[in-house]
Amino acid sequence: MSKLVGHWVLSGTIAHQSVVHDVDAQWVLQGNYVRLDEISREASANGRRQYEATIYIGWLESGHHYVCLWLDNTEVASGEVTCVAASAQDAMAFEFRDAHGVLQIATTLTYRRANDTWEWRIDNVSDGRATPFAALSMHRR
Repeated sequence: MSKLVGHWVLSGTIAHQSVVHDVDAQWVLQGNYVRLDEISREASANGRRQYEATIYIGWLESGHHYVCLWLDNTEVASGEVTCVAASAQDAMAFEFRDAHGVLQIATTLTYRRANDTWEWRIDNVSDGRATPFAALSMHRR
């Protein structure tokens, strides 16, 4: 998780639209989580940013996996969605599941050591089938 800490530019496509977001990540809550503050450079018709998110990622030692709380302006979190990722070197493959345990969204963050960048892939999942939603890369500002 420490490789996420810093100031980043996230660019690529979300829902077939080209985007550029600024991401600031820092350790918070006594070093238990990395908080990512993500904001789009694109503005909507009302002048507000098209996308804003605050994402908390932590390591749950007792479960030996990552946990994630993803809050954004697309809708209010219901509290019924869980998000975990198994431990893997240089990757966090988050699974967002509904209250019944059904996979809804798969988000994989992969660290590229050679150039100190991250690749983000987000897939929407319906009836067990993944459909690409976002393909992004993140480099330091």
